[in-house]
Amino acid sequence: MDHSVSHCEVQRWLEWAGGQILTMPVNGTRPQSYKSLWPDYPDEKHTAFGYTGNRLRPPTPQGYEIELMDEILALIHLVPNQTTRRVLQARSLVLPLNGRHLYSWSRIAQLIHSNRQSVAHWHRQGLGTIADRVEKADIGRFRNFFPKPLDIPL
Repeated sequence: MDHSVSHCEVQRWLEWAGGQILTMPVNGTRPQSYKSLWPDYPDEKHTAFGYTGNRLRPPTPQGYEIELMDEILALIHLVPNQTTRRVLQARSLVLPLNGRHLYSWSRIAQLIHSNRQSVAHWHRQGLGTIADRVEKADIGRFRNFFPKPLDIPL
């Protein structure tokens, strides 16, 4: 088994974990009131198939996905530079419904008072550091969950 990890593979892991963290149902820091586990359903047949104003939400991750998400996001701590870690964390947040990054290169640069070329360089550098320092056991476990995509020429 190949134990070398590419930058693209680490980026794919981080973006998946960032997308999963955005699907977590968080409605504030206070306890919520009692609820019913029975789902609400529309009363009329005309509103039964998605014709309501309810927003589409991605499914909440399951227990094993939350554990894997935590392990993947902990990989960012392998990077010694705090600014690079901030760039990696911000860039890993990907909206799960459309696959778009929550923070663009320009927005991250604005947040850390830099320029977008430096931010992109720190991102590549951080991915390389993680790829070099990730444990072999973790590589195997992550690859079992994320099989490599097929290289199909376009």
